[in-house]
Amino acid sequence: MTFDYAAGIVAGYLRPKRRGLSGSPVRATQPGISVVIPSRNGKELLAAQLGSIVPHVTETIVVDNGSDDGTAAWLAREWPAVRVDLSASPLSFAHAVNSGIARSRFSHICLL
Repeated sequence: MTFDYAAGIVAGYLRPKRRGLSGSPVRATQPGISVVIPSRNGKELLAAQLGSIVPHVTETIVVDNGSDDGTAAWLAREWPAVRVDLSASPLSFAHAVNSGIARSRFSHICLL
């Protein structure tokens, strides 16, 4: 076992439990499913898929990850029930999904 691995295990045990992404206490959530979809210039893929996703989940969040194809405006016009988290510049996949998770309001989260 390497030192880094052992230190990680110890840190996991010592860290306060039930903390959110920003270190704040985890907020109470309602039962339901939040779907988080990071997207960069993916308007056509979203158009093909949202019809089979949105009606079946409690909340859909699209993290518009620096798109320049008009995705955010299109979502606002065509899918007003979809929550849009707009980033002016591209984010990493991890940053994009964490941003969407932070905005989610329901107990279960599905990343697409």
